[in-house]
Amino acid sequence: MTDGGIASIARRRDSREDVYLAAAAERTLRDAENVAEAILRAGGEAISADPDDLPPRIADRYLELKAAGRL
Repeated sequence: MTDGGIASIARRRDSREDVYLAAAAERTLRDAENVAEAILRAGGEAISADPDDLPPRIADRYLELKAAGRL
């Protein structure tokens, strides 16, 4: 699950606190990318979306895989 606010936090640099928050946000984004890459290397598929979009994306992907005979 992703949080759209993380990307905007990662771009802020107006104050010292913003710089620390931006560094933490960048780390969060990098960690998410690393996890997705590990899932792909293990033969899986990584799906990421915001909380409202994630359940339908998972369901759609499940139906696609089922229709393709990949389950």
